[in-house]
Amino acid sequence: LFVHGRDATIAVNTAHKDPHKTVYPMLKKYKIESTKKNDEVMKDKLGIPNFLLPPQYNAITDGPTYNFDPKDESLLLNKVRKRIMEKEVQQKIKQIDKAFDSVVIALLVAYFALQYLWLRGFAPSLLVVPILALLRTGIAGGGHYYIHRGGSLLPHALFDINYVGTGFTGLDGHVLLHHVYTQKDADVKRGFFGGMMGVPRLFRIPAHTLHKLGHMTTGMLIRGYDF
Repeated sequence: LFVHGRDATIAVNTAHKDPHKTVYPMLKKYKIESTKKNDEVMKDKLGIPNFLLPPQYNAITDGPTYNFDPKDESLLLNKVRKRIMEKEVQQKIKQIDKAFDSVVIALLVAYFALQYLWLRGFAPSLLVVPILALLRTGIAGGGHYYIHRGGSLLPHALFDINYVGTGFTGLDGHVLLHHVYTQKDADVKRGFFGGMMGVPRLFRIPAHTLHKLGHMTTGMLIRGYDF
């Protein structure tokens, strides 16, 4: 649903371990034949605010294309995928994921425990503030990984605890519109942060704060309507 009206080729072939065995058969099974042309179905601005893209950008004709042939053994992607699919590698990934989850849980416990001690007056602000900043950054990093890992949407919200606005935007704007189009014209992160870097240093924090406030109060509603 996130890629409604967009070309999902890159997302399908890079976000799944073995798309030609798991995703493509499902797409083929539920495919709805249409007589409409691509330019009648696809969104030329990807369904996002137009100011995030160059004025001349057209997603229907300007989107990047790559070779995802599963039979081409010369492709690095296929070599990596073959290695990742090995049983012992999958088991190791599960072990690392469990260790990662444990660290995130420990950060959350420490964060709320420190908040309690601080609010009760048992910990000085000079000590608490930098520690809270580090804990929030670490927890947001955990949410960042969960957005990429997939699965339950609840852990994605941890991405929001620091400076990033809403896991919904994280999934769409970060995973699908940043990593899929990295350093291309449709890379919304490049457009946004490029614009933010143009703001004088002393005004970046208040400007970013106002941007996030507008994002939460109006931007999400507009994006949800378009979605």
